[in-house]
Amino acid sequence: MSINWHYFRKGMPLVTSARGRLRELSLYSKGATADDMKKWTSYSDANAAVAKNGRAWRSDELRLKCHDDLHKLWYVLLIEKNKLKSDSLMCKQMGQIFFHKNDLKKVNLSMARLLTIVNERKRLRSQYRIHLEDEYIKKVKEREMNEFLAKRDRQAAAGEKNLPMAEKEVAAMLRGKEQERMQQLVKAREQIAEKKKEGALSPLLEEIDLDFLAQTKVKLSQRDILKMYVGNWAALSLVQRRKVMGYVQAQRAKHAKQIFLKELGAIGRKLDRQE
Repeated sequence: MSINWHYFRKGMPLVTSARGRLRELSLYSKGATADDMKKWTSYSDANAAVAKNGRAWRSDELRLKCHDDLHKLWYVLLIEKNKLKSDSLMCKQMGQIFFHKNDLKKVNLSMARLLTIVNERKRLRSQYRIHLEDEYIKKVKEREMNEFLAKRDRQAAAGEKNLPMAEKEVAAMLRGKEQERMQQLVKAREQIAEKKKEGALSPLLEEIDLDFLAQTKVKLSQRDILKMYVGNWAALSLVQRRKVMGYVQAQRAKHAKQIFLKELGAIGRKLDRQE
């Protein structure tokens, strides 16, 4: 809807003096009366009078209010902001001075603080909900574990074999197997080092080559290989693990070829010395 601003100019000639502008401003001043206008003799007096309208809402005051009060206060501030914006646009159209810029700043500051308080409460509610969900999941897991153990005890009492294992037991078994593979890897590394001292291997082999030969002596899973070559392997997705594993296997194949060429060169030198 368009507004005919010339309607407000009727009977109000444009003036250039300070007192004349203050008389025109009496239509838009908040709570200004004729007696107040008589007391104002300059623009500074008018600004001082407008500055007494109040202050912005503080954060500690807003935290004491409930959600419904904050909701109502938001719309009160929004209405006040729209009024001040309208007055500012009207003064601009009529060539007058807008004396309520400080009030507009106070309203904007109050609305910003109100949004901050609402976001704080929203974040706290989200954290509390997550805490309740974790507590509920923990209780459900404990109840399911107790039921599982009771069922397994009944199966053991009935003489059944190949009883199911709990998650903790499976994790402990996997950790035990992993430690066993690491021990086998250490033993294989020591055996290969002894063979090199005896002269059964090429003297050109380095420490990294001996480690690779030890890895070939032990049956390692893809997870173990990834842990050796990639630091953040746990953060990778299945697609990323597949791609990284392909790259690692290609590098291992190149490394194996280099070791084969070193061994072949050592065997060639031995044959030359025998001839």
